[in-house]
Amino acid sequence: MKIVRTTYLIAAGLILLFISGCTTKAPEHHHHTGIRVYDAWVRAVPPNMKMTAAYMSFHNHSKMEDSLLSAETPIAGVVETHTVEENKGVMSMKPVDSIPVPANGMQELKPGGFHLMLIQLKQVPKMGETVSLVLNFKHAGRVEVSAPVKESSMKNMKHKGHGDHGGSMKHDHNNG
Repeated sequence: MKIVRTTYLIAAGLILLFISGCTTKAPEHHHHTGIRVYDAWVRAVPPNMKMTAAYMSFHNHSKMEDSLLSAETPIAGVVETHTVEENKGVMSMKPVDSIPVPANGMQELKPGGFHLMLIQLKQVPKMGETVSLVLNFKHAGRVEVSAPVKESSMKNMKHKGHGDHGGSMKHDHNNG
């Protein structure tokens, strides 16, 4: 009788342990930062190109506006935050100091808008590869991202000095 009771108590304890382990919530990526990154990708470029672009979406889960201050990747010597602006009918791309991410909101980095320029490529990213990026936010801090290399759907657009980067744009590194 004592053996049956001991076996029952051990079994009950194991069942409780198993159930509590099954109901524990798995940790979420970047929950401590307030920023989540979605749909990251890097544009595939021809082998002779020395730069490309990266795109993604940010969702800020915090009550405070944040901003992307900088980024880095092992495949490029320089990563710049850029935007595209229209001035008198001419589209031009230029570096910006940061990219805002509204409180409890989204920011999309996309062709023709905010994006990251990967300049002085040490290796040209190829279709199917994944590029590691580190994003540095003002409040959220460091966020690591893996971005697959994809072909752009904007094949018919050319960008002077950037190959298949955007639509007939000037590139201004002088902020003005």
